[in-house]
Formats: sequence, C-alpha cells, structure tokens
Amino acid sequence: WREMQDRHLDDDAEPIAGVPKWSSEKAVKRLKEARTDPHEIRRQGEFFKWPEFVSNQAELSEADAHVAYGLFFQAIADARESVWAKYERKVKAQAHLAFDPPRARFRSITDIAKLEIERAEVAELLEDKPDFSGHVDEWIQEVMEALPDHGSERVKPLNKF
Repeated sequence: WREMQDRHLDDDAEPIAGVPKWSSEKAVKRLKEARTDPHEIRRQGEFFKWPEFVSNQAELSEADAHVAYGLFFQAIADARESVWAKYERKVKAQAHLAFDPPRARFRSITDIAKLEIERAEVAELLEDKPDFSGHVDEWIQEVMEALPDHGSERVKPLNKF
C-alpha cells in the first residue's frame, strides 16, 4: 500500500486503473506521517481498522481518502493474486515430483567408481523413457485454465484436484 502511494503520485509511472489522482504530494506525506502500528493499538486495547483509521488520523480530504482506499484495496487484490500464483507454482512443482523421471542424487556418493556406475545405471534406466516435463507443464496449465477465475469459486475444485 505504501509503495503504491508514491507510485500513484509519480507522473512518469502508469496510474493505477480505477483510482483517481492525489490532490497533492501533501496528502501522501500526511498519510505516511500517520502510519500506525496496529499491534501497538491492539496492545492499548483499542480497535484498529485499515485503511479508515490511518486516513482519518492523516486528516485527508474526502477525495484523497477515496484515493487511499482505492490504493489499499488494489494492494489487497495484488497480494491475493500473488498467493494464487504461488499456489499454482506449488501445484506444478508437486506434479513434476510425481510425474517426472527420478533424479539421481550423486552428492551422497563419495567413491568415484561408484559414482560412475550410478550415473551409467541412471542413464540406462532413463534411456528408453521419454521426457515428460514439457507434457506435465502443458497439462497443469490446461487444468489451471479450466478452473474458475482466482477467488473463492476456485478453492473447492483446486482442493479436489
């Protein structure tokens, strides 16, 4: 959220879609000065809610508060998106572990003669086996595209998969 505040102020940067411009740099400065540690507020026994309490403390105009809220909710959406991307990479990695051919772990072998024998055995074992890694990537991509868009509707079918 803090990074977006400056980026949205920069005339050279691409504006964030759907969020109006700040009225001035002062609004961003006041918002930064009003930074609040929610844990400290909680320790004091008070209720804290983003972004309302920070924008109220910064005494932003209604228009600048609207900008702050828009940036906050865009930051939340971006974070949510990145969680889905991370989960999809995890699914893809698990699929590779399950479907790719075995990988030899040569680091545990200290005897050079045994190492060469092990490499030869693995090479012979894999000689007639096709490399499925490209197929695994394509298959996982097809599955991900067939699932509902990112959000709550995607959770149940993804867990089932």
